[in-house]
Amino acid sequence: MAQAASDRKRPARIALTLTLATAAALLAERLHVPLPWMIGPLLATAALGVIGAPVEASQRLRNAGQWAIGATLGLTFTPEVAALLPGLAPAIVVGAAWALFAGWAFGCLYCLVGSSDGCFNSFQLVGVA
Repeated sequence: MAQAASDRKRPARIALTLTLATAAALLAERLHVPLPWMIGPLLATAALGVIGAPVEASQRLRNAGQWAIGATLGLTFTPEVAALLPGLAPAIVVGAAWALFAGWAFGCLYCLVGSSDGCFNSFQLVGVA
């Protein structure tokens, strides 16, 4: 029963979240924040979520936004940019390899540290002290 009531409120929560995100973007633009239409809504919705406000996002709107951004970025690949890519290929490969290695290394370190007895308890004690 509670789930049905929550589902009925979802469109209103999405509309409220979009309204607040738009207001945050306009404020960030007025304050001359870099990338105001990204940073303003990001900070506002994150802050509201942290304090427990009922922010909600639509998967369909998110997909549409990602499609629009992807299409916009894809249109910037002109023949001139494509001609530069072979020269940048070594840097792209090294960057991708480094990202994969760093993810693997930190994952192994996390598993190693996390598997020791009392490890996270000691981290908490150090953090409190």
